[in-house]
Amino acid sequence: PAPGLWIPSGVTVFSKLYLQGLAKACAQKGVRWQPRHITSLQQLAEYEQVVLATGEQTLQFAECASVDFQIVKGQTLLCRWNQQLPCSLIGMGHITATEQATLCQIGSTYEHSFEDARANPDVAFELLQKAAAFYPPALDYEIQEVRAGLRIAPRTGYRPFAAKVASKAWVFSGLGSRGLLYHAVIGQKIAAAIVAGREEI
Repeated sequence: PAPGLWIPSGVTVFSKLYLQGLAKACAQKGVRWQPRHITSLQQLAEYEQVVLATGEQTLQFAECASVDFQIVKGQTLLCRWNQQLPCSLIGMGHITATEQATLCQIGSTYEHSFEDARANPDVAFELLQKAAAFYPPALDYEIQEVRAGLRIAPRTGYRPFAAKVASKAWVFSGLGSRGLLYHAVIGQKIAAAIVAGREEI
């Protein structure tokens, strides 16, 4: 009963595999990975420029105090589906294939008020109902796990945030659920601005 738009060129991207591939591509271009837990830009004083792409932890940096972000909790379901769909579906929620052919992910909640980041099984029925509005068979999916995470979002609007916040620091965050569509373009613009010595992209 819900109207839809078919996009033949659409693809489902598995985030973990994509990030692994991205890391490999960066390494081939000379990037050196140095895993460190950073809580202050003072810990990175030896670098000429820093780009914070730190998700919900962005607000822990003093330089980002004026950025108008909010933390949003999101929960999804990992479900066993009766029959694998040939494509992912997105509406007021989404039904997405996973790396395992027998499992799909259903989401997501956008919780602005929450007590903690833990998963809450009470959201399961809400998420199934949301998915069933545009794909009724979802109501029969077998829930395997309720997952939860925190993300950062602008308080107003849906545009990602990419700006210089200090003399040597940029912030690149708040991409939202469509960030995969334009993260590379914005990343290129930030890199170009840094190389050119510009103050904005």
